[in-house]
Amino acid sequence: MIYISDIQQLADKWTERMNNPTQSFEYKNALSECIYELNQLIDRTLLDEMTEEDAREYILSQEADDYLSSEENYYATAI
Repeated sequence: MIYISDIQQLADKWTERMNNPTQSFEYKNALSECIYELNQLIDRTLLDEMTEEDAREYILSQEADDYLSSEENYYATAI
């Protein structure tokens, strides 16, 4: 059986490889897309395991995190 922690460990390993400055841009780009897909799989799996109320709270939390980490908000906060 595959666990979320296994998928997260794989994403972490790929992130280390992606951050290696000797890798080509194409390789880093491909890894980035794979890491994104793995993270989406983790999110979907977690949402499937949550109750509906927990899922709503999680989605709102993710939206808040996305907003706070957005480039537009970063510049607005900096000014």
